[in-house]
Amino acid sequence: MAIERIPMERLSQLAKRNKEFRWPTRATRNRLEPVCSPRFDPAFKITSTDNIFTLGSCFANSIAVELRTLGLKVFPEDIKKDIPPEFRTNNLDFHYTPKNILQSLKWALEPDKINTRQNCYIKMNDGLFFDPTLGHKVPGKKQTLDQINKSYTKSYRSILKCNVVIITLGLIECIFDKDTGIYLENWPGDVSNDEELAKYEIQILDHEEVSSTLSEIYKLLSEFIPNNFNLILTVSPIPLASTFRNCDVLVANSYSKSVLRTAAEGFSKSHKNVDYLPVYESVSYSDRMASWDTDLRHPSQFIVQLNMLRMLRAYLIGAEDNNLLTDKLKTIEEQVIDYEKEFQASWPEQLRAFRADFSGAEKNLTEYVNKSEKLIEIQNQEINRLNQLIELMKQKAF
Repeated sequence: MAIERIPMERLSQLAKRNKEFRWPTRATRNRLEPVCSPRFDPAFKITSTDNIFTLGSCFANSIAVELRTLGLKVFPEDIKKDIPPEFRTNNLDFHYTPKNILQSLKWALEPDKINTRQNCYIKMNDGLFFDPTLGHKVPGKKQTLDQINKSYTKSYRSILKCNVVIITLGLIECIFDKDTGIYLENWPGDVSNDEELAKYEIQILDHEEVSSTLSEIYKLLSEFIPNNFNLILTVSPIPLASTFRNCDVLVANSYSKSVLRTAAEGFSKSHKNVDYLPVYESVSYSDRMASWDTDLRHPSQFIVQLNMLRMLRAYLIGAEDNNLLTDKLKTIEEQVIDYEKEFQASWPEQLRAFRADFSGAEKNLTEYVNKSEKLIEIQNQEINRLNQLIELMKQKAF
């Protein structure tokens, strides 16, 4: 089914309506390389007093950190400091798949309609327990795990006072507990015997399943949080570290991100209060030296800051009066210019010559579009003049 139906129009009209309708070239400074900055058009605005809730993959945490730095009110609060040190991991409360995101909201908002985390606990030989619904590394006492889960569920209930939700979709390879019907956050294989492993399976989601899950998330949000809530969807650019499938992780990752990206696009187009923010495109299309950290998986602090600052400049009411935001934007734009200079300095002589030649072609195309628009304008004026003349002749005839 088509996600959009667009009336046919002339090339000149298309160029006038959408200045970014053509893929960028190296003829002039462009929005693609070395740092990609795709255009996006916010359907709503954010105020400095809005409560913002972020959840999803590890990239959601990067977003939350940057937003807090700029003085915005972001939930859920980080409660890692309140739990025992041995359980503190960066990914303790990350939710990588759409299924896990939905579960985290259900445990917070309608716990009676979902199986409990406790039913997923794995009992160890020493009497300790491992909770595969959390991203922890070591087993612990049951009451300790219960308290951690209770704390996280309570923190997620803060979504009830938020009117902006930012969800980052991470991947589509899910670990499923067939006995409980729960999707897990942690790999249970290292703490389970062969008999116990039989109750788990890996599910690879498709577009329809992701879209359906997004609809469930939206329905839940609509029932529990303010009527005027707005939702921003992103797809995490962070690739799979490894895959459960029998294929190259590069191929598996491409499928994963493609499914999430197409589902996010269709979902945002069908809801007026849902926007898709093209962070995935910005990180993926940028030069790797600018966009990736040393591990080749996590986005650089520079590219994360760039995208969050661009988001706030577009969404935040009064952004131009926010001195901290303005200063950070100035600094980040200077960094972009530095990357461009370094990037162009690495070009071979042939590419420099190509740019000079292509600049002429680019100029000719721009002139053609401008002349076409002028010609159409003159044509329409002449048609209007002739219609007026015909009407005048009709009046004189009677």
